[in-house]
Amino acid sequence: MKKIVSIILLVLICLSCTNQETSSIDPTKLVLVRFYPDSAYERNWIFNENGLLKDIKKQDGTVLEHFTYDANGNLLSNSIYSDGAATITHTFTYDNNGHVTSANGIPVSYDPAENAYIKNIVSGSENYTYTYSLNAERLLIRQGYYGVNQDGTEQGEWYVGNFTNGNLTGYYDGGAGDGDYQYDTKINPFKTALLPIVRTIFITKNYVGPANWSIGEYSSNNNVLLNGYDSEGPEDTVYEYEYNTNNLPVKCISNNYYMGNLEGSGTHSLYYYQGDIIP
Repeated sequence: MKKIVSIILLVLICLSCTNQETSSIDPTKLVLVRFYPDSAYERNWIFNENGLLKDIKKQDGTVLEHFTYDANGNLLSNSIYSDGAATITHTFTYDNNGHVTSANGIPVSYDPAENAYIKNIVSGSENYTYTYSLNAERLLIRQGYYGVNQDGTEQGEWYVGNFTNGNLTGYYDGGAGDGDYQYDTKINPFKTALLPIVRTIFITKNYVGPANWSIGEYSSNNNVLLNGYDSEGPEDTVYEYEYNTNNLPVKCISNNYYMGNLEGSGTHSLYYYQGDIIP
C-alpha cells in the first residue's frame, strides 16, 4: 500500500512540474531565428528564457556576438568575437530609472528636459560633445555633435530617424545616405526581443548609422514589407511573410530589386518561438 501511495505522489509531482514548465512557456517570445538558412551565410540568433537576444552564431556554432542583461532586462554587455576570442566588449551601467550612466566606462548623462543622452570625449586638443535624442520609447531619433579641434569648431548630425505609429518610417544617415520603410499590420517579434540593445548600443558610436541596430527591422512595432535603402538609389528589398495563429512571422522571403527589376529571391529568415518544435 505504501508503495502504491509513493508512486501516486511521484506521478503527481511530475505532473505538477510539467504544468509549471508548460505555464512558463510564452509562445510570443523568440527562441531562435535562422537568417539565410542552409547557406554559407547562415546566422543563428539565439534568445534567452526572457526572449532577449543572447548569442549570434554561425551555422557551425561559432559564436560571433554575445549579450548579457541585468535583472531589469537592461543590456549589460555586448561582446564581439573573432577567432574564438572576444575582441570588442561594450559595457553599460544604469541608474534606478533605467537610464544609461556610462558606456564603455565613459560617463553618460541624461537630460530629462531634452529627453537625450549626452556624452563628452576629450582627446588631446579635441573636445567633442555627442547628443543622442530619444523618443518616448527611448529609441534614437537624432544623433548630433559639436566639437572643438585644431582647425576650429564643427557641428552637425549623423543620424535622424522618423517614427510614425511606433514604426521607423525613414532615416537620414550622414555617412551612408538615407532610407525609408513600409510595414505590415502584424506583430514584429524583434521589437521586444531587441529593445534593450536598440535603446543602448548607439551610445557607443560617435557616428551612428543604420548598421548600428537603429533600423526599422529591429525598432518598429510591425514587420518591414519594403526597405528602400536610398531615396535616390536604385535598390529596394521587398519582404513576404508567413504568420502563425498569434500573428507572428514564422518565415520571411526577401525579394531584391534593382532599377525596378527583380534580381533575386530567397528565404531571409525562419522564426521559432517558445514551445515550437525546432528541427
